[in-house]
Amino acid sequence: MEQQKLWSKYFIAVVGSSLFMSWGFYATTPTLPIYLVKNLGIEHGSLGLVLGVFSIVSIAVRPLAGYLIDNYHRAGIMIAALVLMTGAYGVYPLVGTVFGLLVVRSVHGAL
Repeated sequence: MEQQKLWSKYFIAVVGSSLFMSWGFYATTPTLPIYLVKNLGIEHGSLGLVLGVFSIVSIAVRPLAGYLIDNYHRAGIMIAALVLMTGAYGVYPLVGTVFGLLVVRSVHGAL
């Protein structure tokens, strides 16, 4: 059996997409609170809820995500999640209410 190379185009694609997904997340995390307070005038209590819902939904969805990845087409699920996550980053500037932000952060956390 021939051994596959580690640095294949698929490996590079996965590493690259993970890099950019993480980069987007870690760029949003410190700047989102500042944007929400200064530009949208969101109160600090609501700010904690908007920021926290991401983590809560992310943890709650893990079992379902594991099941889907184990039982369905992994590459298709990853591509769909990347497309939806990229779209979620573009929706943040369009939302101006706490409820809208909770929905966007929930979708973003689920991905």
